[in-house]
Amino acid sequence: MNTRFRNINEFEFERAFSLARTTGNDVYLGFTNHDFREMSVEMDHVYSLLTEAAAKFPDVDFKFNDTVSAFRACLNFEENIISKDKIELSIGLNHNLLVIKVTNGQIFGPQPFLAVKTREGSYYSDNFDFGVIGSNEYFYTFDFTTIELENIACIAVAANDKYGNTAIVKLKL
Repeated sequence: MNTRFRNINEFEFERAFSLARTTGNDVYLGFTNHDFREMSVEMDHVYSLLTEAAAKFPDVDFKFNDTVSAFRACLNFEENIISKDKIELSIGLNHNLLVIKVTNGQIFGPQPFLAVKTREGSYYSDNFDFGVIGSNEYFYTFDFTTIELENIACIAVAANDKYGNTAIVKLKL
């Protein structure tokens, strides 16, 4: 909303309503704002775009929802599918080697997200080393080339699966 480029506009709302009408399927239309500024004026504008488009398509219902639930509805995911292979992670430290294992489900994307909080209160992120391909194990070495273990307050790792489930594991040092 109201960013430098690719702002949501009337065309996007009308296209979503038209697609819902012609296909008979649920359609997801999302918008966001990442800024810290006060957004009520922008929200009012987006809401007016929605109501104007809805008036042109009175036969198409709409509802408000969070992103994960909306995507699941559009993809017709049933609850038993969503929870059956829900992503789960384990975290461990072997000396200075962080070991992450996917114990259930599959990661959506190439690797989990690693966040490190230092004792001084700084936050860092880095990429993992991969284990044997297909092993669902990820490694990270803490040493003089990265961050020494004695400087770390907390390690957190997160991953999502293709159903929108999130797993987060933490290790406080």
